Amino acid sequence: MRQLTRRHQGKNLEEVITRLNPTIRGWGRYFRGSNWETVAEELDAWIRMRLRSFIRRHVTVRSKYNAVYTVAFFQRKRLVSLTSQIAPAPC
Repeated sequence: MRQLTRRHQGKNLEEVITRLNPTIRGWGRYFRGSNWETVAEELDAWIRMRLRSFIRRHVTVRSKYNAVYTVAFFQRKRLVSLTSQIAPAPC
């Protein structure tokens, strides 16, 4: 995850999210049904923090630098949530 969310890559946010989503889905499928919701929530928060850092590094307009990037912002950008991926598998 750290490698996929580096600040100094020359890509835009959509490309980073597109490369990150398969890894999140894979982790979610691997740990599906396990009891690690708290860890998944912390990892989701950490991923969003890394993406916010990436955004701040690439924003050129000064007024946007202090913008708040919420969970809803990343949902609109189609970032997959790890907590939604680890829901128990249907029987």
